Amino acid sequence: MGVVDGWYEALAPKIREQIAYAYEHAPAVRRKMDAAGIRPGQVRSVADLEGIPVTSKEELAQLQRADPPFGGFLAVNPGELKHIFISPGPIYDPGGQESFHTGNWARELLRSFGLGPGDVALNTYSYHLVPAGMGLDELLCSLGITVVPGGVGNTDVQVQVLRDLRVSVYCGTPSFLMTLLRRAEEMGMSPREEFSLRAAILGAEMLPSSLRKELEGYGIQPIETYGTADLGLIAIECPSHQGLHLSGEMVVEIIDPRSGKQLPPGEPGEVVATTFNRVYPLVRFGTGDASYLIDEPCPCGRPSPRIPRVLGRVGDAVKVRGMFLHPHQVREGLEGVPGVARYQAVVGRREHRDELVLRLEMVPGIQSPDLKALQERLQSLWRVRVDKVEVLPPGSLPEGGKVLVDERTWD
Repeated sequence: MGVVDGWYEALAPKIREQIAYAYEHAPAVRRKMDAAGIRPGQVRSVADLEGIPVTSKEELAQLQRADPPFGGFLAVNPGELKHIFISPGPIYDPGGQESFHTGNWARELLRSFGLGPGDVALNTYSYHLVPAGMGLDELLCSLGITVVPGGVGNTDVQVQVLRDLRVSVYCGTPSFLMTLLRRAEEMGMSPREEFSLRAAILGAEMLPSSLRKELEGYGIQPIETYGTADLGLIAIECPSHQGLHLSGEMVVEIIDPRSGKQLPPGEPGEVVATTFNRVYPLVRFGTGDASYLIDEPCPCGRPSPRIPRVLGRVGDAVKVRGMFLHPHQVREGLEGVPGVARYQAVVGRREHRDELVLRLEMVPGIQSPDLKALQERLQSLWRVRVDKVEVLPPGSLPEGGKVLVDERTWD
């Protein structure tokens, strides 16, 4: 029996219990299973989950609009909630006692890197609306780590914090870590000599091997993670650095996004998860991310399956600096703007940083909009900054072409 089959067999009792619970307490799960003709008693194993249709992020947003605020997925009394987070869509993510519903599997993996009491972590994930900052904060504090809630931006201040507080662990996107290191050098500091950074818990962006090596050159050990606002942490790599170990608080399938059928280890498909969360029991939630399962045992000896990393997206949404941008958001932001004939948002990469460029074709003879005001309005709508606006000659953009294009490549 391979690693994946053994893991799935071990999780089967929890799956049976969770599906029965979700069917009884979450009306949206009951409706979806009834429509598919599936009763809780028919789901005895991970393989049986195939009978339940996948719920995409886009569908979740639609369900929440139709049945506000949680689309019928809340399984407890609203008064029991500790937090309510908001991710792009908007999608409302209810949080119970743990914002990330993390579990001991994540704590054990981070301890294996020697993280714990005595460490000081600078957490640069956002604490505003989304669960990333607060969820990771709770996890780090549960390990006895002192947390500096840095949040997003304030580059010069955060550089000073790294030095003055002898921060040993950075948490955030890889690109912002490189921004901090380079800014420190511009300020006349030597990060290797003046900083105490030894580890970086990284996520929300791709971590190319070239960037990993560059960080290691600063004496920093990268720890790659994978998670979503809806599910929390899904996978974390171990010190063997041979893939990311899957969470013990959910069942992760890799499926064919067209059929919903499970794919064997080694075959790329969409990452779909069923959580053991009793507050917000998402069943077969489609992340839209692409990866594959690794069936070989990890040298570290852990029994959980791994994924190599996120390979990209299977849908039309694109993650930009840790935030999802959907084609419908591009259309909603630009449809009807006076003077704009065609438009396209393009995501590229410059020096380990995502770059969002807006390409516009203008209507001849009509006054163009205030581009700076347009950028500010789109940042408010999309929750990610447009770095540059390019006004192109008529006919440059294809008629009926994609409104959101990802031109990034990863080594």
